[in-house]
Amino acid sequence: MGQFTFEIHSLPEQQAIAEVLGALDDKIAANRKLVTTSLTLAEAVHDLALSDEQRPLGDFMEFAYGKSLPATRRIPGEVPVVGSGGVTGSHDEALVNRPGIVVGRKGSMGTVRWMDEPFFPIDTTFYVTNKTGIPDQFWYFSLKQARFEGLNSDSAVPGLNREAALEQLTRTPSESGIKRFEDFALPLFELATANRRESQTLSQLRDTLLPALMDGTIRVKDAERLTEEAV
Repeated sequence: MGQFTFEIHSLPEQQAIAEVLGALDDKIAANRKLVTTSLTLAEAVHDLALSDEQRPLGDFMEFAYGKSLPATRRIPGEVPVVGSGGVTGSHDEALVNRPGIVVGRKGSMGTVRWMDEPFFPIDTTFYVTNKTGIPDQFWYFSLKQARFEGLNSDSAVPGLNREAALEQLTRTPSESGIKRFEDFALPLFELATANRRESQTLSQLRDTLLPALMDGTIRVKDAERLTEEAV
């Protein structure tokens, strides 16, 4: 058998490593709470913008079909590939070249997700095309509150019936409500996006530092400096 060499860190070094990684985990957790709070407040602003008038969702948007993209055809890149259950990988080319809304078509039927960057929705999803000048973020909350249960298609594989979904009634916003949403909710969305992206960067830093600290590739002091700069 081959021989393996392991570096055994002293107890103070182990504690220092734990503190470095713990600081990153704490910041990621704080960001997660801030994202949740920001979106909760933004949804409250959305709800205040609604009038008593109801119209079909299809008056305001279309559901476009995602596109098949098997894992064997994906080229790893910066674009998230999203299915009805969430992000399933990456690709080097977007199908939708803007932030937007994804609705689960098969599998996790009726789930609604906001994508804050260009993305590739696969064929288990719909993506939303906005027919109005009202921000997509507003319709994200309207769709989250829609009742898509029981709107299965008639095919052998259960899935969300597009026509039935777009016939669902939704409360329309008032003009003053739209303005209030743009003034108050959109900045909250931007805050949530910024914190989500920062958490992704911090997670990558943590995952890079852990093995480097354990095998001695990077010194604890250098890791502490990188962490201080990041958080």
